[in-house]
Amino acid sequence: MELPGRSTLITETVRVLRAALERGEWRGRLPGERGLSAQLQVSRSTLRQALVVLQREGLVAVQPGRARRVHRARRPAQRPGRTILLLSLQPMALQRPATAYCVQILLTQLQTAGHRLEIRAEPGLAHRPEPLLAALACTEPAAWLLLSLPAAVQAWCAARALPALVIGSCHAGVRLPSFQLDLGAVGRHAAGLLRARGHRSLALVRHRVLTAGMQASEEGFLAGAGDARTRILTHDGDPDALGRVLDRALATAHPPTGLVVCDAAHALGAASHLIARGWRLPRDLSLISRDHDEPLAYFRPALTRYDHDKDGFARRLARLAARLACQGGLPVRDYRTTPRLIPGATLGPAPVR
Repeated sequence: MELPGRSTLITETVRVLRAALERGEWRGRLPGERGLSAQLQVSRSTLRQALVVLQREGLVAVQPGRARRVHRARRPAQRPGRTILLLSLQPMALQRPATAYCVQILLTQLQTAGHRLEIRAEPGLAHRPEPLLAALACTEPAAWLLLSLPAAVQAWCAARALPALVIGSCHAGVRLPSFQLDLGAVGRHAAGLLRARGHRSLALVRHRVLTAGMQASEEGFLAGAGDARTRILTHDGDPDALGRVLDRALATAHPPTGLVVCDAAHALGAASHLIARGWRLPRDLSLISRDHDEPLAYFRPALTRYDHDKDGFARRLARLAARLACQGGLPVRDYRTTPRLIPGATLGPAPVR
């Protein structure tokens, strides 16, 4: 029998045992744990976790007080190799509408191509991801799609050379292929638009949790701002807290005259708060939304914002995911789509103060 590799030990142990069972290497019962772990050169703890996976697959059966019995030497009806796993922290019901729509198109496209998309929302990945990731790896998905996940999750997948694709930006130091909107280009372009209209005091408004996408937006914004005075305004997502952050910034000696707001819902909240406070957009203050969701089309004055072809984005993502599943990997590079500017009524020249 071959020995399991050390990169993902539980997963490799499952693979080796499964192959041996399918070859008929054992008939009736498996060897005892001590002998089998010595034969595989793995710990008994690793062996037990691998056997739990095989038990779920129906390849072995456990009888109290007896050795594990070979139940049936065949794979389950749904082969793990056809499953593409989409991992996120939040369920689709709590995702942005554009994200949920993209995932629905992705699901349909992959089903047509003969793949099964399994969507797992795991909040625990934000705190102690290793045990959960190890358990998921035992199911041997053909590809991993990582949606807005922490650096530790991306790094775990990269270190084990898993067939993974980041939906969004990779965190610093992580070498994985990624498919994303070019949010750095958006931040740079938005800051440049404001500077071209004479604004010399700019602010980027973002959630205080610095995701890789937020980081890219911030870096692009600072690059596009050039010699303008800049500040980063962070908030926790609560509408009232967002309003307080804006009020404090606008009460300073050199208040921003141009705002770039990350997330369409936060841009909507910022614009409505400012109007309620008596600010006139864009006469007193210009505002640009980095993102677009459908409700923004109904807001007046119409917000200057960026949007992208959501159907095209989802179809391209589906093609990359299918390639990843079939080939077992993709070149490590950024696959990008650049959003387009939607002109609105909230971008104007810098006010004279």
